[in-house]
Formats: sequence, structure tokens, C-alpha cells
Amino acid sequence: MNDPAASGASAKSRTLRQRVRTITTKAAAKLQEGALGKLARAKVRHKLLTVVPDRLTGGALRRAHLLRAPELREVCLSVPGWPAAFDGVRIAHLSDLHVGDLMPVRHVVALARRLRATRPDLLVCTGDVVDLHVNGEQPLAPALQAVGEIGAALGAFLVLGNHDHLDDPAEVIRLAHRAGFAVVEGRVHCVQPPGSAAAGEADLRIGGVEWASTIRQNQMNVQALCVGREAPHLLLAHNPKAFRGAARRGIPLTLAGHTHGGQVRLAPAARASRRGHSRDGDSHLYVTTGVGAWFPLRVNCPSEVAMITVRCA
Repeated sequence: MNDPAASGASAKSRTLRQRVRTITTKAAAKLQEGALGKLARAKVRHKLLTVVPDRLTGGALRRAHLLRAPELREVCLSVPGWPAAFDGVRIAHLSDLHVGDLMPVRHVVALARRLRATRPDLLVCTGDVVDLHVNGEQPLAPALQAVGEIGAALGAFLVLGNHDHLDDPAEVIRLAHRAGFAVVEGRVHCVQPPGSAAAGEADLRIGGVEWASTIRQNQMNVQALCVGREAPHLLLAHNPKAFRGAARRGIPLTLAGHTHGGQVRLAPAARASRRGHSRDGDSHLYVTTGVGAWFPLRVNCPSEVAMITVRCA
């Protein structure tokens, strides 16, 4: 005799497989057509890389992913050309939150509490704060507000990433300003040393460049940032490709994200342009693996917030 419970489970399994095949087939066909806008293509990739695998595992993949809190990775850099008045400054470098299905607002709030307890001097965010929709099921506003309330004494600074441009970049900028961030794309902001009464040579110059996908465009953005003004000491860029232009300009330190470190790391070493610290002459680069994710899996590449102490070399 057939077991009714087993037959029911088998039927549910077949239905799930059929639904997954349908989603996958339609998504692949849409990507092949190449007729979708950037946001629509990103939503298709999200289905292929997140929704489908998670359904195949009965939700286990996403649950396991959400259980892993980002590491607070301590990094110390000795940087030539860094202003002496800011020797020992501690920077919380946050990137790639991807607020959405894989980064609920409650997780951002919990992370912000942890960071507030570390009392960083400076807070910087190098883009991709949102994954897809600014006002989706996991809205960006309360997440950015929580991060802005970390309360770094020297201020909070932000540039946008490619995902921030998918839905409503103007709204991302508005919400960032409301949360207390200075958005420094195409600008250089001068930070005075603690206790300083007036601006001057001791200031820390923080600049940022807009999102660009190519090395050439990133170099042009860095060049435009430096025209008619002194180059920044600290450059914020979503794409690490900006570092080539930064090094040519002698910018002491560049912080970037975007790569997630690849998320899945099988080889014992990763290219310096993908994660961690590297240098070109006296110019230094740190690429964080980021907080969020493109898909609910990381292998030998944990998420992080880089807590960077900068010393004058």
C-alpha cells in the first residue's frame, strides 16, 4: 500500500522542482534577450542566484547565511603622506550592505550597535547600500539611519555603488544626507583635527569618485576630482579600479568595495585588487569583502567591516 504522507511529500517536491525550472527558464530567456534594463536584469540575477538556490534547499541556505554576522576586522596601515594631526585615526570602513532579502534592516541595526560600541573616529561607506529597491520590503531609510547613528566623532562619508544606481540614486543620496552622511562624489571635504579652531594645512582631505565600471573612466573621475584643488589624503571609491588613477596622483589611501572578495574563495590567495591591502609606491589600497552578499553563500571569504587604524609612515 502507498503511504499517503510519502505520496504527498513527493508531489510537493515535484511541484517545487517544476516551479524552480519555470523561474530559471524564464529568467535565463530574459537575460539572453538582453532587452531588460539594469534593474530588471539585476532582479533576474537575484532570482537565479538567490531565490532558486534557496527554494531548492527549503530556505536553509538563506537561514544559514543570515546566522553569520560580519567580522570586525582590525587593520593597521602605515601611510606616507598622511597628515600628522590624524596619526592613529580609526576608520570604520563599511561597504556593500545590499539592504534587501539577504540583509534585513534588523541585521543592519544590530551591526550598527556593535560598531557604535567600538567608537570609531571616522565612518566611511563605499557604496551598494541597497541591493535592488530603495523602498522595498526591507526599506533603506531605517537601515541608513541606524548606520548614521554610529556617531563617529569626525563624521560619516559615503559614495554610491552600482546597485545604488539601479532604482533611485537621488533618493539614496537624500536618505544618506538625512542620516548624517556627507556624500563626497566628485567633491573633497576637509575635516579639521579634534580641537582645531580653523581650517588649514592640518586638515584631512576626504574625496570620492562616482561609480564607473572601467579603469579608464575611473582614472578620468580621479583626475576630475583633483583639478583645481589639492588631491585628497583619503579617496572613497566603490570600484577598486579607481586605485590606478589614485596612485598616479599620489593619493595616500584609497578605500573601496564592490568585489565582495569574490564571496567564494577556493584558492589559498586572492588578487590584491579583489580583497585586502595592497600598495603602489607610497599609495595604499584597502578593498573590503563587504557586509552583504550577491547570493547566500560565502566560502573562505567572510563578510566584514574593516576597522582601519592609519599611522603616519
